[in-house]
Amino acid sequence: MIGSITNSEDCSTLQANTTADKKAADKIETQEIDLSNSAYLGEEEAPITMIEFTDYECPFCQRYYFGAFEDIMEKYIKTGKVKYVTKSLPLDFHENARPAAYASYCAGEQNALWDMHGKLFTYQNEWAYEDDPTDEFTKYAGELKLNQNAFTECLKTAPKNYDKTINEDMALASKNKIKGTPSFLINGQLIVGAQPFQSFENIIESLL
Repeated sequence: MIGSITNSEDCSTLQANTTADKKAADKIETQEIDLSNSAYLGEEEAPITMIEFTDYECPFCQRYYFGAFEDIMEKYIKTGKVKYVTKSLPLDFHENARPAAYASYCAGEQNALWDMHGKLFTYQNEWAYEDDPTDEFTKYAGELKLNQNAFTECLKTAPKNYDKTINEDMALASKNKIKGTPSFLINGQLIVGAQPFQSFENIIESLL
């Protein structure tokens, strides 16, 4: 049976999860999710698939990245037990969240999506409140030894090239009653918020 764990440690379009939302989470059907073209960490055939819906401007996503994610990486992703997938859920009130998602995809064109993923959270306070964060994103690309010209050109055409992907991720979240970030599906079980590692560990261990 699919269940859900929620807390208030998330950025949400409603700023809170209603009882109705929590009950709706029990109806998630993850077998319909196509991950064939999704970026992932870990082994492709890992017994557990963990999907994160993230907003790069969300402070709770940043908290999760420097908290439970590091332990999940060491204990489950690197050991081949978890296939870790990221999906974009830029919230409307975070103006630079979608541009940051573009930056991650453009880095991905040079096989550095996860490296940029880390940069964006590490320096979130540096770019999140800029009117135009392009210069910061390009600087991070340089620090990652990417081709900055190619990266910059990618950013210019990113809405045309990547809005469809991002919108599909957002539609997937909406279909599954996910309104906040970070949110996670672990073999179908929903967790919302920057939960402590033990919350993730308990679910993963129960599925192994």
